[in-house]
Amino acid sequence: MNTQIESYLAVLVVSLSSLAIILIFNKLKIFSNYLSYLIALASGTLLADVLLHILPEIGIDKNQNLTLVILFALILYFFLESVLQIRHSHHENNEHTSLRYGLVSSDVIHNFIDGVAIAASFSVSFPLGIATTIAIIFHEIPKEVGSIAVLLKSGLNISNSIRLNLLTAVFALLGVLFVNILPKGFEPYLLAFTAGNFLYISLADLLPEIHSESTTRKTAIISFLMFMVGIALMFSLKFIT
Repeated sequence: MNTQIESYLAVLVVSLSSLAIILIFNKLKIFSNYLSYLIALASGTLLADVLLHILPEIGIDKNQNLTLVILFALILYFFLESVLQIRHSHHENNEHTSLRYGLVSSDVIHNFIDGVAIAASFSVSFPLGIATTIAIIFHEIPKEVGSIAVLLKSGLNISNSIRLNLLTAVFALLGVLFVNILPKGFEPYLLAFTAGNFLYISLADLLPEIHSESTTRKTAIISFLMFMVGIALMFSLKFIT
């Protein structure tokens, strides 16, 4: 199958997976109940995807310039979140309507980069594309569920919240298009940027949220187990893709 088609299909699967979980969570009225466990799962999959799939695939030991790209991605995300205050939230922790606009801006940026990550991964190899897509799915589910919860808190109804969420998902398709119009040879650098992106999200965004939510030994143990499930899933993909 053409790698461009694979990339667009993968973005579609990511969006539909998030939408399905959002509808289920809304139907069952459990936006907050299990979100922390999904965040732990996402953190494990993103971290393991970087260490087990992306870095070995791009040959980080053979091109030291790639480490500079990873460092640049980490610095960029720190700048976006600390200076520009652009970050996505996984929890309904703010009732101000102004948060809605910051949330949408954050989703646009992150969805575009997700599209870039998927397209760059499939352009290198099909197994890497599958691994990266799965990692993004497990990150997108808690991210989008949290986004919907925040939008509901800001005053939107569920229908308009989902429409706004789907609108930002279009930027993932634009990320795929961006990669496809670039000349060949940029893929390792795009994947290095993706690695920095995933590392920052996993270690700087998700893990602190897990710690803040693990208020009891039981929740801490379950979160740790979900984190390990995410790592185990990425590890198993090395043998079945």
